[in-house]
Amino acid sequence: MRVWIAVILVVAVILVGLALLRGPQLRQVSGQRIVSLSPAITEILFELGLGEQIVGVSEHSDYPPAARQIPRMGKYGDPNIELIIRAKPDLVVSQRISPDKIILMQNELAGVCKFLLLKVDTLAEIIESTQQLAQASGTIERGQELTDRWQKKIEEMETRYAHLAEEDRVKVYVEVGANPLRTCGPGTYLSQMIRLAGGRNLGDAATGSLWPIVSSETVVVWNPQTILVLGMKRTGGFKEQISSRLGWDNIEAVKNGRIVELPDAYQRQGPRLFEEAEKLAQIIAGQGRRSSKGE
Repeated sequence: MRVWIAVILVVAVILVGLALLRGPQLRQVSGQRIVSLSPAITEILFELGLGEQIVGVSEHSDYPPAARQIPRMGKYGDPNIELIIRAKPDLVVSQRISPDKIILMQNELAGVCKFLLLKVDTLAEIIESTQQLAQASGTIERGQELTDRWQKKIEEMETRYAHLAEEDRVKVYVEVGANPLRTCGPGTYLSQMIRLAGGRNLGDAATGSLWPIVSSETVVVWNPQTILVLGMKRTGGFKEQISSRLGWDNIEAVKNGRIVELPDAYQRQGPRLFEEAEKLAQIIAGQGRRSSKGE
């Protein structure tokens, strides 16, 4: 009897040892080598816990800091296909770029690896794309956890400001380009964020593009209560530069010093946008809503 017990214990120890040895090997085999062709997708991949599997990223993929150490695969919108193939990826992920570039990548990568094309123009598309990426990378549970949290944040903020009449919302002008003046139009994630935060995006009045060009005179007529500046490397005197534009001294936001530079998180259609929603609401509330009520 004692002999059999000893044999069983020895077999159990061997089986446990084999399981421990086999575990890491299985994970290495199942792990995909991933190339990300946009900074936003890079951030999503890291949030999904896939940072160590990324073997290439586009230029300007600098968040989280660990992304800065990953080899570059060309510019966003202009990937270097030769470098991508040389990285031996299992999966290449891109945002929607020019149709010609997409067709070229699809042709060149056919038979080499899987190519996933994502659309992230709106908050809903960011959520959907994260779910698609989680499905493709085998991180479904983590993807569901993230997207559930993001959707809950959207619903909370929609409820919080649902009572605001249109005239009570802070009038916001977002400047994403200065030469020429460019803003965010209807249907963009930035416009959606402004509304979630209790504001009214004046760029929704522009048509013809998600990121329409507007005239200086149009902004004066809009008379925003808050000006949000994004996407430009500004010197310390950028507020003075904006304030000195012809006729802009009559704009309420300029008169009251309500010109705010947003961090680069607002340029990336990724996870940090949902974290920034509360901060944006605080900016808009502090920069305009109180004065609009006469406080």
